[in-house]
Amino acid sequence: MKDLKCPLCDKTVEGDLRQHLLSLHGEEGFRRAVFLEKERGTPDAEIGRRYGISFNTLQQIIPQFRGASLSSLRPPRRIRRWTP
Repeated sequence: MKDLKCPLCDKTVEGDLRQHLLSLHGEEGFRRAVFLEKERGTPDAEIGRRYGISFNTLQQIIPQFRGASLSSLRPPRRIRRWTP
């Protein structure tokens, strides 16, 4: 596994990013880091590999910060006209 950077403290982490986050930043820091990755547009599969979580766990973390379980966190598109 390649070296990863912690999204909260910017330290280079060798090995498991999940263990680093849980030991230094706690459960809340871990959840915040996962949510920030999702907001940046990282695919769910990549988040799962990087943080060692399942898709179901990811879907449980998102509503804690956003209020709705969404696969994509992009803002809604603006309506330009009512007819096609």
